[in-house]
Amino acid sequence: MPLGVVFSEKKKDTISCRKYAPLLYSLARLSNGMQTATQVGQQVTLSTVMQGMKVRLSTLWLFAVLNYVYCDVVTLENPSYLQGLIAGTAAGIQVTPLFLLGAGILVEIPIAMVLLSRVMKHRGNRWANIIAGGLMTVIQGVSLLVSTPGLYYVFFSAIEIATTLAIVWYALRWRGLPSPQVGSAPQVISR
Repeated sequence: MPLGVVFSEKKKDTISCRKYAPLLYSLARLSNGMQTATQVGQQVTLSTVMQGMKVRLSTLWLFAVLNYVYCDVVTLENPSYLQGLIAGTAAGIQVTPLFLLGAGILVEIPIAMVLLSRVMKHRGNRWANIIAGGLMTVIQGVSLLVSTPGLYYVFFSAIEIATTLAIVWYALRWRGLPSPQVGSAPQVISR
């Protein structure tokens, strides 16, 4: 049976776990973020097997990055901030090459996590998301205390902090699939 037919989204092309349990279990292990493994007798499609925590975390990081970028774009539309940048300061901090390098590294963390959340193995992925999400949450929270932020900045910060806290929360709850026993059927893993 061709793989494309086995994992079609159409109901008529779904497959029984009884016959394909070893294949499905292997695919579930590969997706490594699946919330539930299949039980013998259930019907499974590709979307059931491949949906998982990696996709969720990567999507949350992408959402956070877009909010960081757009907040920065809106900040550049603030005349007083723009005048400060022209004068060589950002929120009262001297803009130097070292400052710009630090800002670049800081921005690269969530950008890298969009990719790393998809490609890293479970254990490293989980810890990278916990650490990066926690770090970005703290940094964004501290940025609200540096000076009196505009309402737009508070708005974006609330969204960014909620997103990075959600990343940490999901990563903390993320458990890997159990190691398969020889001759055993896949088990249901609770959320």
